[in-house]
Amino acid sequence: MGRLSFYDHARQSYADAVPCEHAGEIMVGDYCEDGGVGSLGEFRIVFYRFKTGLRDHQGLTPQLRVFSDAFGALRLFMAHGGADLLEERPFASVDEVSRRLIALGLADCSENPLSKAAA
Repeated sequence: MGRLSFYDHARQSYADAVPCEHAGEIMVGDYCEDGGVGSLGEFRIVFYRFKTGLRDHQGLTPQLRVFSDAFGALRLFMAHGGADLLEERPFASVDEVSRRLIALGLADCSENPLSKAAA
């Protein structure tokens, strides 16, 4: 997908010190090698595990969080199948979403990439 990559909050070194307040989150963006964010910006995919009545809603449901400086990243993501990927919810895990993002062509730039986390 060219310039876009992602990282999973849970696979960052600060995950224990800065806990995620949701069932998980992934940042997608135009990340530079020096650690900055390029002109396309970045957006967040937050995951919720909903409960309805006495039954658990199976899996994770995504929510996009996009500020105005990230519409370049969002447009590129959607143009390469991002909407189709997110419509295939609910997801069993954030790792499942990571694998699907990799299949779309995004690089996993988490400090502990999925390939290492699975090993």
